[in-house]
Amino acid sequence: MSGAAFAAATQGANMKTQKIVVTAAFLLKGEHQEVGTTLEVEAGFAREMIALQKAAETGSDRAEAAKAEGRAKKAAEKAKDGQ
Repeated sequence: MSGAAFAAATQGANMKTQKIVVTAAFLLKGEHQEVGTTLEVEAGFAREMIALQKAAETGSDRAEAAKAEGRAKKAAEKAKDGQ
């Protein structure tokens, strides 16, 4: 097996992950990710989403604000459905 083929075959086994909080909705593998959702994703993707301001590192002020926004949106939708 060549070095490139071996690297491609083992890429998933050694993948580092990072937890992020969604700060602006986006699609991930065809699924809508709501603001405030916590995800564990590949570290490179996490850095990209953070750089694009679509996500924040867990525990940061931006992440906590996004979680609060997500909770408020869900509460408003629930109240609207209850009327």
